[in-house]
Amino acid sequence: MGHTFTISDERYQQLEHIAAGLGTTPEQLFAAWLEEMVHEPRAYETDEWFRHLGMSEDEIEESKRLAKELHSADAR
Repeated sequence: MGHTFTISDERYQQLEHIAAGLGTTPEQLFAAWLEEMVHEPRAYETDEWFRHLGMSEDEIEESKRLAKELHSADAR
């Protein structure tokens, strides 16, 4: 048995664009995403989590610098 859900035309176009860039179909892309969500829960290292959230390498380095600065100020 199959099921159908509705997304906006704009969202579907985005899904098509992403799928095409990966050489797959929207349906296959969605199935792969769902498989990852269901079967591959994971923990991120801090830098990896920041990248996952979209931070640049420069932003990550700045956050590390600020954390060290705060840590050294707390140690005083």
